[in-house]
Amino acid sequence: MFTKVKRGLLLFLVGIMLFSCVACGNKQTGDTENNQGLGSEIESESEIEKKVEIVDATDILTKVWNSYETEDTDGNRYNDRFAIMGGHFESAVMDMPAKYDLTQTSDLELMYCVPQSSIVMIDDAATMVHLMVASTFTAGAYHVTDAANVKTVVDEVKQQIIQNHWLDGFPDEYLIMTVDDQYVISAIGNVDVVDNFETILKEIYGKQVTVQMKESVR
Repeated sequence: MFTKVKRGLLLFLVGIMLFSCVACGNKQTGDTENNQGLGSEIESESEIEKKVEIVDATDILTKVWNSYETEDTDGNRYNDRFAIMGGHFESAVMDMPAKYDLTQTSDLELMYCVPQSSIVMIDDAATMVHLMVASTFTAGAYHVTDAANVKTVVDEVKQQIIQNHWLDGFPDEYLIMTVDDQYVISAIGNVDVVDNFETILKEIYGKQVTVQMKESVR
């Protein structure tokens, strides 16, 4: 009788221990999942904090232009800055990028290589161009009204660049990027100048920038 009681008590204690282990394991699993969820939430918030706000197309080019180095700590001049104008030539702004009048479709096609078939998909544009030689550097930023049309605009700008008739010599290369999947950015010119433009744009906007294509013009 006593042995049976001891055996029953022992089984009862073993049952309690097993129940405690299972409950503890479930709690640890739940805590781990909660911690993982919290980590994802923190990471997501961190990514949101790093995103650079874009006001309009002019804002993109202005941020890049203002980031160009003009001199080092010893006062030595850099070659990053050069004379530019922005916008349409009839209302051009000197020494900075500017909003482009989208009603001037023929000049946008001829000078900035945005065909008229793409212009109808754009509702905001800004440009900057080397004041003396456009083939040294020409850049534009274009907001595509519908993100679904971005690829079409990218492809059409590429074709326009390739078939363009350059009046002041051929540029070395062209670069087409997107920012926030709705702004198309193009840059045409000398390798060093275009590369510097790309580097600065990436430094400012980070993962918001996607390089769509970068190729030699010649």
